[in-house]
Amino acid sequence: MHLIARFRLGSLVDRAAEAVVQVEGALTCLIMDEERIIGYRDPLGFRPLSVGRLNGMYVLASETCAFDLIGAQVIRDVEPGR
Repeated sequence: MHLIARFRLGSLVDRAAEAVVQVEGALTCLIMDEERIIGYRDPLGFRPLSVGRLNGMYVLASETCAFDLIGAQVIRDVEPGR
């Protein structure tokens, strides 16, 4: 979050993209503002991240079993580095 805050120019998406290329290691990152949720999975895919849909909106979770709990439909896993 510190890296995203350091970049003052560009949208939240631009700043997040610039920040994640500077981070090394295994991570899954979720960032949310008033309009969107942004998810990122580490380049080697050590940490999971999945996309689902609930009531016409996208949801993100580290495990698909979380979608079962809220009644969301599993769409796919996020590819490593995306």
